[in-house]
Amino acid sequence: MSENLFFTGDLTGYEFVKVYTLDGKLVCSTLLDSGKVNMNHLPAGNYILNLSGTQQQAQNIPFIKK
Repeated sequence: MSENLFFTGDLTGYEFVKVYTLDGKLVCSTLLDSGKVNMNHLPAGNYILNLSGTQQQAQNIPFIKK
């Protein structure tokens, strides 16, 4: 991805998006309300996306920002 992350599919129960560097530093935290998260402020590199909510088990998804 280069600017925005777009989410498709059933996101019921997921409320929060957090992005971490590979060494565990939190670099972004936002509500998942529009199905899109702007990542333009992040430098190029490898990250871990954490989707969480009160009704779903947290999911960690690796991604690369170009």
